[in-house]
Amino acid sequence: MFFMDRSVGSNIDEGLNCLSNPSDEDAPNHCVRYSHVVPQFSVDPSILNWSRSGGYNRGRWDFQFWPESGCGEWYDKVGCFLSIVDPLLGSYDVVSFQFSYLEVDNGSSIVDASNGFFADSPDRLDIGDLEAFEAEHPDKTVLYWTTSLARGIGSEESEDFNQQVRDYAARHGKVLFDVADILSHDPSGQPCYDNRDGVPYDNGNQNENHPDDGRNRLAICQHYTTEVEGGHLGAVSAGKIRVAQAFWVLMARVAGWSG
Repeated sequence: MFFMDRSVGSNIDEGLNCLSNPSDEDAPNHCVRYSHVVPQFSVDPSILNWSRSGGYNRGRWDFQFWPESGCGEWYDKVGCFLSIVDPLLGSYDVVSFQFSYLEVDNGSSIVDASNGFFADSPDRLDIGDLEAFEAEHPDKTVLYWTTSLARGIGSEESEDFNQQVRDYAARHGKVLFDVADILSHDPSGQPCYDNRDGVPYDNGNQNENHPDDGRNRLAICQHYTTEVEGGHLGAVSAGKIRVAQAFWVLMARVAGWSG
């Protein structure tokens, strides 16, 4: 399996490396940080428990950052992905990329009916070109992802785009990795909203005491990040471990496990 992403993808890659250890007791400290700088967002340590003889071996699963130039905007991603993955196809059965929370910020055109990702526009590489790639390579599985989320994104665009991905996957029988759904619900299953919910949150160095905008926009839970605007999965471990665990379930299903 091969996937491309920005920095949150690197966090997920780290989470997969964490699970390659035989247990949480054998893993590095960055894999098992359950204490949040704001105690109410600490998680039960049992959430970070795992045990498997030899670990969960992800040795055949590779991650790559987007190149530094030419792939920065959402509408560059399909072309960059196809150009990079095409010469590698002999080595992989499953390929994919994720749009990050930066691609679904306020004002993004990714959801436009005439020029967005699902528009199948002649002027941009988009869903139509990804479908053509799948048709040319029926022996490969392409994963579709919802986006990562940030404390500040929560946006109309993020909600609209992620629902578009879910609807498209359901209509066309695609394999969907719903990262946004995982990250926008806390360990008890309750939804989390962006930093404009009017709820004070202060980690000592930063605060997100923004006025309530009256809208509940799903965003990454504080349990999974210590950032007040971003959404990286690094300083606390629950986010990257939960997504890495979900990735294993997804890949097992792709490989034929019945569930």
